Amino acid sequence: MAGQAVNVIEQIADHLTWEIASGRLADGERIQEVRLARAMGASRGSVREALIVLDGRLLVELVPRRGASVRVLDEDEIDDFAAVFSDLLTRAIAGRSVERPALEPALASICAAVQSSDPEGVVRARDGFLRTLAIGHRSGILAQLLMPLLATANRVAMRASLHADFDLRDSYRWCVALVEASSVEDGDRLEALVRAFVRRESELAREAWRSRSRKSVS
Repeated sequence: MAGQAVNVIEQIADHLTWEIASGRLADGERIQEVRLARAMGASRGSVREALIVLDGRLLVELVPRRGASVRVLDEDEIDDFAAVFSDLLTRAIAGRSVERPALEPALASICAAVQSSDPEGVVRARDGFLRTLAIGHRSGILAQLLMPLLATANRVAMRASLHADFDLRDSYRWCVALVEASSVEDGDRLEALVRAFVRRESELAREAWRSRSRKSVS
């Protein structure tokens, strides 16, 4: 029974993670616990436990007696994310040796989503790729720090996908380049790839945020 409860909590947390990443749950939106529990066929207690998980993923803010709302990802937050994520992701990838066959399923999924013009599919597949490449079965401090940032990376990517200059193919090219740099242990190339891609995607996400803000004001 305890294992089933944990699975339900994880299912709710993962569902909300992608609802937030996709923007279906907007920045600042309050999460309705009763409605969510009914929709997921779960207890309100499980929903609250899932929201605690999301707080740890930096996706929601929990306010006593007021519940949870989606954490606002504004321009300053995106800037801070890009700097920290680039450092941690580079360090994590450089510290692992992953054979390409282990990454092929994720690369194939990214490619298929690109061909289907499916931004969320690309971001989901890329998330799985990065978790395999950078984290794997790690449970140390680096993995614990990187996990919530991967959730934010998905939010940034989905927001960047709203920009006219966003190209789904860039994700596939980047992931292939990461595999190649990692396989030959080229740390300088790896760092350059990570920093350039994260910086570019963050810039697109910031511009998309500005555009949305201007529209909401007008």
